[in-house]
Amino acid sequence: MEEKQFDMYWNELVKPQIKELLTEYGPVGLIWFDTAGGLSKEASEGIVAHVRRLQPDCLINSRVSHVQGMGDYQSKGDNETPMYGEESRPWEMPMTMNGTWGYSPKDQAWKPIDSLIRMLANIVSKGGNLLLNVGPSPKGTIPEPAVERLREIGAWTERNAEAIYGTSASPFPYEFDWGTMTAKPGRLFLHVFNDKWPRGQLKLQGMRSRVIKAYLLADPLKRELPLTHTYHGGTERQTLSISLPVTAPDRAVSVIVLEIEDVNDLDTGFTVLPSGMLKIDVTSGEVTTAEALGDETSAARRAVWDIAVAEPGTYALSLISFKRVDAALSDSYVDGIRLTFAGEAIETVPQEDSVVSESPACEHPYKEVHSRLAEVFIPAPGIYELTLTFSLIQERNPNFIEIGQADKVKLRSVMLERLDSQQR
Repeated sequence: MEEKQFDMYWNELVKPQIKELLTEYGPVGLIWFDTAGGLSKEASEGIVAHVRRLQPDCLINSRVSHVQGMGDYQSKGDNETPMYGEESRPWEMPMTMNGTWGYSPKDQAWKPIDSLIRMLANIVSKGGNLLLNVGPSPKGTIPEPAVERLREIGAWTERNAEAIYGTSASPFPYEFDWGTMTAKPGRLFLHVFNDKWPRGQLKLQGMRSRVIKAYLLADPLKRELPLTHTYHGGTERQTLSISLPVTAPDRAVSVIVLEIEDVNDLDTGFTVLPSGMLKIDVTSGEVTTAEALGDETSAARRAVWDIAVAEPGTYALSLISFKRVDAALSDSYVDGIRLTFAGEAIETVPQEDSVVSESPACEHPYKEVHSRLAEVFIPAPGIYELTLTFSLIQERNPNFIEIGQADKVKLRSVMLERLDSQQR
């Protein structure tokens, strides 16, 4: 937008409307902006100053500007779940309940209620807020499918409020194959997805602190769940096994409460899960630029992890990317990637081997794509180093212009799967 056009837009439209909103309706707790990408830093600072003059206590989201650091908290990309390890201000993730932000009578592709509840647990487990979008009709009414979803999510949240409100993010920097986790002083809340409800026992590694009691949050009597502790000498990791009822007690996500002596006394190192799988986000590793490693000609970054492997065997290594629906994966990986694991070096060009149709972390306009990279044999239990070198590795606290859906392909995670466990 040219400077003269912006001055007219700002002085004759935006500024008067902001003044009306912040002077005619009493105290306003939050004003949510979604400004254009071409807005200058100076213009954004003018908007912030205007709001502060009118209502000093009013919160402003980061989309008041596409320059990083504006506003009071960060609005992440639309429908985009952040990665573990990202360093961020307090944040939220805006999400639609169908495929449209505004009202659309044609868009009846409403997301399943259970999927929305799982997304809520996932976002809170990473320390954020979930912002659900509602598109009112021209008559000012909320579509009934949206009302139904909000009521069901509200009912679940009311039953499980203890595991949602006032909690902190999961202390573990990786995903579990059964769900996710939140924490409070002296308590861990295990959010178990009902479609992944374990048969017999749920196993949780890294529990050094003494567990006082385990029970289902949905159980008003708080009856204790039987516990078993085991220690694996090869990885020096402890495993807690929790005996569970046959069926999950709640809708979509059922919560197990662990009362423990010290929530900080946990071994949160990367460990292949008892199922033989581990998925780690690239920002959770120790990320270093090529320049810092002595190569000033490369734009690549390197991520490094130390991974505890308890079971010997053959492990498949896969790369997980979010690919925009109008993009080609090959265009972003044309130069290939470098990977080392357990001393074995791999150089390959990721291919679009499979697509996850209902990803818990990926939404339109992206698809979750898996690329099989290699198979590596692990001869014995122990701690093994994994390194990944590529230009798309995101820094933990990147200095970039915040423009949603700008990247055609986003490198997200590396996944290990023990092939032997699939054959048993």
